[in-house]
Amino acid sequence: MSPADQVRTIYRALFIHLCERPQEIVLPALMDEIERIAVVTALQQSCGNTARAAKILGINRTTLVEKRRRFGLEIKPPCRGRA
Repeated sequence: MSPADQVRTIYRALFIHLCERPQEIVLPALMDEIERIAVVTALQQSCGNTARAAKILGINRTTLVEKRRRFGLEIKPPCRGRA
């Protein structure tokens, strides 16, 4: 299975899970979860460096800080041996 197929499978499963909620919140909840996953992944890839993570995501650093607050993501210490 290709990485794109894996992502599609995960999104379908998430969508089905969210469909159990009232219909009017499915799309916003799905988009929030996708965004949260992207932010977490970028922060992991950048070893917690907010400026680098923002660059990976193609957004302003301040915007990333706001998203981190919105999703309740803590700043973790930098990776050792990477950065």
